[in-house]
Amino acid sequence: MTNNQINKWNFRHAQLMLALIVLVLMTKRIELLSLGVIISFSVLFYKGSSSLSKMSPPGGYANWITGFRLLLIIVGIFLFGTISKLVIFIIMTTAVLLDGLDGFLARKRGESSTLGGYFDMEVDAFFVLIMCFYYFNFEGTGWWILVPGVLRYLYKVLTTILLKPNYVETKRKYASYIAGIFFIVLCMGIIVEGEIIKYCLMIGSLLIVFSFGISTLEYVRFNNVERSGK
Repeated sequence: MTNNQINKWNFRHAQLMLALIVLVLMTKRIELLSLGVIISFSVLFYKGSSSLSKMSPPGGYANWITGFRLLLIIVGIFLFGTISKLVIFIIMTTAVLLDGLDGFLARKRGESSTLGGYFDMEVDAFFVLIMCFYYFNFEGTGWWILVPGVLRYLYKVLTTILLKPNYVETKRKYASYIAGIFFIVLCMGIIVEGEIIKYCLMIGSLLIVFSFGISTLEYVRFNNVERSGK
């Protein structure tokens, strides 16, 4: 797949997820989000099947691990509120710990690709969204916890509509560190109770907002450079 094709898919994916977020808020059926990502990622891999089939094994080990992370998150969704918090914690923490392994294997085996990078980023975004809904639906956390879960999709839709640059998105180190810290807080809050977790979630949410703010400024700057060069 070309960068343009992936950007178009990513835009449609963000639109779909935002629509499903509204639907989940209306119905409180968080499971609907899993249906959306299954359909959307299936489209992504179908369109990129020609390049993925050239890897050994097909798709590459890194993408298989990312796919397993996605499966763990989806399993967790259907278990929310039905089993012990410890089991949910183990499932979601495993999904987080595997996040570093897929990137390592992609670099080690030469499997790095734009498609794989976006797949990894969107699974990360889906994890954050699901965990934010977990706190909102099952822990009684205020509406503000949904902000970091929605930001990724709003960012993609708004920047695509308003700016439309030929921009290849990459993970920044500071963004990876912020995301990693927030992932840990989201997981620990499952089994740790008290006001400290609420404050940590607030701080983590503000850091995510800050991270996306910086990314948006970089996006605008790139767009201005592209326009001035034409």
